[in-house]
Amino acid sequence: MKPFMKSVLYNTILILAIISLCAYSYLSYNKYYPSITALKENPLFYDGRTVEFRSGDITKLNEEEKTLIYTSGKEELKISYDKRFSPRATNKGQTSILVNVNNGNFELADIHNHDNNYWKYIISVFCIVIFIYYFFKEWSLDEFRLIPKQSKSGGKNA
Repeated sequence: MKPFMKSVLYNTILILAIISLCAYSYLSYNKYYPSITALKENPLFYDGRTVEFRSGDITKLNEEEKTLIYTSGKEELKISYDKRFSPRATNKGQTSILVNVNNGNFELADIHNHDNNYWKYIISVFCIVIFIYYFFKEWSLDEFRLIPKQSKSGGKNA
């Protein structure tokens, strides 16, 4: 097959794949979890469903009314909970929640606090720096190739 025909074939397959992904996303849009904005605009559309939010914070708790304010970005959602749960404000992390929608009311179904999860990122950066140090202690860049440091000086690799 000629190189031109090969590239036309690959580009056609790529374009068809992108169009099919777009069509799939368009057809199954209502099957995904809604945003807080969509949920507040039309809560009866999601009536009887369980909705999940993964990247937000609990900003306010009212233990007398058994309600909490869940914030994701600039949007807030008031959620009621019962005595099975003892939510607390998020501490340097994020909170994932499951919410049952019943007649326009939002009831907490499950909650998980990911407290102090930013330590994982700090430890990862520290470990990457150590890895890079030891990697370039043994290897060096020669133009666009990695070569062992011992072979650069003319010695044999052990």
